[in-house]
Parts: sequence; C-alpha cells; structure tokens
Amino acid sequence: MYKNKKVEQLCTNESKAIKELGAEVSKKLSIAIYNLEKAENLKDILCLAQYNLHQLKGNLKGVFSMYLGKTTGYRLLLYPLDEEENIVISNETDFYTIAVCVEIIEVSKHYE
Repeated sequence: MYKNKKVEQLCTNESKAIKELGAEVSKKLSIAIYNLEKAENLKDILCLAQYNLHQLKGNLKGVFSMYLGKTTGYRLLLYPLDEEENIVISNETDFYTIAVCVEIIEVSKHYE
C-alpha cells in the first residue's frame, strides 16, 4: 500500500526510481519492496538487520524507518498496518506479528 501515486510509481517503476534515486538506491529499494511483499509480518523485516527497522520519534512518532543501505542515506518511511489496514500502535502486545502489511509514505534521503 502506498500513500499516493508518486510514492507508488517511485517504488514500482524501475526507470523512474533510477532517474530520481540513482541505480544503487533503486536496486536497494526494489529489494526492500520485494522483502516487504514476501514478509508475513514486520517481525520478518525486523530480522533483516540491514534495514535497521525502527520507530521514529518527535513529530514522526508512529512512523517506522527502513534503511536502504548503510551508506546511501536513503530510507523508506512507513506505517505498520493490521489485516484491516488500520495503523498498528507500537505498544500493543505482539506488535511486530500484528503488523501484517505497511503503507509506504515516503522514500527520502535522511537529513535532507
């Protein structure tokens, strides 16, 4: 699930991603999207250390971040969703297993 068409196109159209993000980040984004689609829940992504899945703080509280490579500076911002596509609150018991899908809200360069 995507926040809007622009984010969806960036995540699903390889030529657009290469043009906007470069080949390296585009490839890492494609692999991240594949892993998200194949994951049963967020616990599967949490186990993949390269993404450093973590909740953000401050004005982005409730949003989660996944790194797209250690040195690229890019990340995916997403909301964890349950089966009914409701946002899952991170303090719920078994949070990572309840979050069975995500809404990708942004692909951004961290600190820009």
